[in-house]
Amino acid sequence: MHIFYNFNKKILDKIKVDHQLFEYTESENPNLTKYDIFLKLKDNNSYQIIYQKNKIINSNDKDINNFLKIVIELQNALFERDLNQKKYLFEIKNKLIINKENTRLQKKLIYDSKFDCYNFGYFKSQCQKEIEKYRRYLEPFTILLLDIDNFKKINDEYGHDVGDIALEKFIEAIKKNIRTVDMVFRFGGDEFVVLLHKAMMVGSFIVSKRIQDSINKISFMANNVLVKNKIKTSIGIVTVSEEVEENILDVDSLFKKADRALYNAKDSGKNRIIHIEHCKRC
Repeated sequence: MHIFYNFNKKILDKIKVDHQLFEYTESENPNLTKYDIFLKLKDNNSYQIIYQKNKIINSNDKDINNFLKIVIELQNALFERDLNQKKYLFEIKNKLIINKENTRLQKKLIYDSKFDCYNFGYFKSQCQKEIEKYRRYLEPFTILLLDIDNFKKINDEYGHDVGDIALEKFIEAIKKNIRTVDMVFRFGGDEFVVLLHKAMMVGSFIVSKRIQDSINKISFMANNVLVKNKIKTSIGIVTVSEEVEENILDVDSLFKKADRALYNAKDSGKNRIIHIEHCKRC
């Protein structure tokens, strides 16, 4: 069910709407749009707000908050005689509030409770999806398991608050060197997992080296002193592809292989990158 309401452009201009926040469409079929609530330029003087009742919002917190702000301001800007429009906006506002809460709860399920990355439970479900895609389409993927070398010394020397800052910088360095389709997960403590979509063995080495080089350059403030070159990382790699013989394809087995490669990287002197296929002692 689609509901269409027109709003005079002057009203939107009056409340200083940032029109870039919304998806515009020239299509007559609202189902082709990304959001279930969106703004459409009708002509030079008015916009339509289109609300699709039976479609789930696909947006982030920023989108919802911005749209909620616009809806509330529109309500305030309308005259009392526009009761139908006010009722319609009230319905949209309630829906946005509900979706905002749903988004918050969903994030709580899949995001780490402390840092800006996904949790390990979500890794398991996403890794399983990658396994299924490989079985069906032979799409390769790679798991990187990273651990900060001697992280306890950082906590002991500078304190846990500074240690948390170091972890945040660590995650930023990883994200800066992977694609938007790739994902970062926290396994626990100072150990993280990266899922590289459609990544072969050679490509995973290149990405791992880039991540490691970036991490080696991390600096942070501790007791008003700039600390450099204190964070190093070891990386264990496992790849699923046609070029790598893999008899057992399940999440736990793949993670254990990445863990063995990581252990070997640490045992070989730390700050190293080891692929399970090149690991003689794994």
